Formats: sequence, structure tokens, C-alpha cells
Amino acid sequence: MVVTEKLKVLHPLSANLKHLSANSFSQEHRIIQKRNSLGFKLQSTLWISAVGCVGKILVDWCNKVTVYNRELFLNLIHNRPAGTPLITVSNHTSMFDDPGIVATIMDLKAIVNQRKMRWSMAAKEICFATCFTSYVSHHGKLIPIERGKGVYQDGVNYAIQKLNAGDWVHVFPEGKITSEIVRLKWGVGRMINECVKTPIILPFWHVGMQEFLPLENDIYIPFFGHITLPRIKKKITVLFGDPIPVCDILVKFHSGELNEVSARIQLTNRIQDAFRQLRIIAEDLHTNRGFLSK
Repeated sequence: MVVTEKLKVLHPLSANLKHLSANSFSQEHRIIQKRNSLGFKLQSTLWISAVGCVGKILVDWCNKVTVYNRELFLNLIHNRPAGTPLITVSNHTSMFDDPGIVATIMDLKAIVNQRKMRWSMAAKEICFATCFTSYVSHHGKLIPIERGKGVYQDGVNYAIQKLNAGDWVHVFPEGKITSEIVRLKWGVGRMINECVKTPIILPFWHVGMQEFLPLENDIYIPFFGHITLPRIKKKITVLFGDPIPVCDILVKFHSGELNEVSARIQLTNRIQDAFRQLRIIAEDLHTNRGFLSK
């Protein structure tokens, strides 16, 4: 089991946590507060289980998938210390990375458990564009993010709230679908910085999702527009790295050696470095692998 160490220094932002309260949220995020009701949780469990199972069938069962170091991830999902925040970070190469890859790396026991399912940040203009997509996204534990609004927006605030409750939040720190190495967004650095308890940051890199669901449109369907159909029998590789150490940066921040912006930049850069290393190994495994069991 991975055990995180608590920082002994009082969090300098603890006195300002009011700005993360429900009253600071926009109308969109007041809807989110209904997630505490029993009815919402029951509907959310049904949606998460259904979408998760579909994602697992389409990606995991219909393709040739190998996940390396999956046991480390599952141990953190099921056995990490109570109240410990978990942040997973990964690259983003297709429109189906979440739920597809997320469902693939999870076991069925976690997929049908609404409490253990990840929170994930999603583009508001895409996933919350209509009443239906907004309903599905809210019940699927997605957090609306407005591109261009920066790191101090409602969605990032809400993600920090969930982390401080000991939940799992998944982040695509590239901020967009891309197959290139790009500078990561600083929002993930702020999320780590403002966790009251030191979070576990677990990176993973996947290869092959761009083959499973290419960005090019395939067919036109009335009322739905141009869509891309998922492929089958494609080779997909997922590699989990070791948890990223951040305590040294956080200690410097709490002691005043680093200001908030500098700490956020250093935290994000450390994730960027882990991504570069993981990408090299994952692409090599993907190219040369024999189809190993998970």
C-alpha cells in the first residue's frame, strides 16, 4: 500500500477556503450541489455503471489491450488511506479516452461503485452544451471547465473540494486532444497546491486510442451530424508510472520559500517530465510488445 505523508505545516490557504464553498459557484455549479441527494446518487450509479460497462466492452473487450502496472492503480482505488486525495493524469488523444480508457483501467467492482468512480474535468461547451448532455455529464461525475477562464474558475475550485474530501480526480493536463507534446495547463498545479492533505499523483500514458477512434468523421446521421465509428481489434497500450513525488515542492511552498505561482509551475513541470519519460517507454512497449495478459 502507498502511504502519503502529511505536511506538518499549516496550509496557508486554509483560512481562505471559503472561496471554495457552494455559495461561490455559478448557477451551473449550484446544480452540482444536488449530487448529495439520494435520488441523484441512485441515478448517477446507474449512468456510471452503464457508460462504464459500454466503455469497457468497446475498448477493452473488442480490442487488443495491455495495461502495465495496473495493480498499483487498483490498489490506490480500493486501499489508499481514507481521506487521501488521488489525482491521475494522462495524455488525451481521442474523444473516447474518458470513458473508454478510464473504464479499461478499472475493474468491474470499481465501475459499479459510484463513490469510487473518478471525477473528471470536461469542456463545458461540449459536454454541457444541451440539457441531455448536461444531465448525463453531471450524473457521470464530470466537472464543467470553461476554456480560457484560467486556473481560478468554478470547475477547478470544485475539483479541489472533491480532492479535499479524499476523492479521485482525473485530469487531462494538456487541456485538449493532441498527439504532440504540449505545455501542460497550470490548473493541475493549483489543484495539487491547494490540497490540505498531500495527494497521490499517479501518471499514465496510453497509445492506440487515436486508432480506435480517429478524429476524422465517418458518416452523417440525421439529428446527430457527422460522427466517427469506433474500431475493433486495434492494439492499445496503457502504462502506469510511479506516483510523482511532490512533497519537496509543497514543503518549500508552505515554508514561504516558493510563492503560489512558482510552486504551481514547478508542480506542473514535474508532471510534464514524468509524461516525457512515460511516453518513450509506452510507445516502445506498444511497438514491440507481445500481447501480454493484464
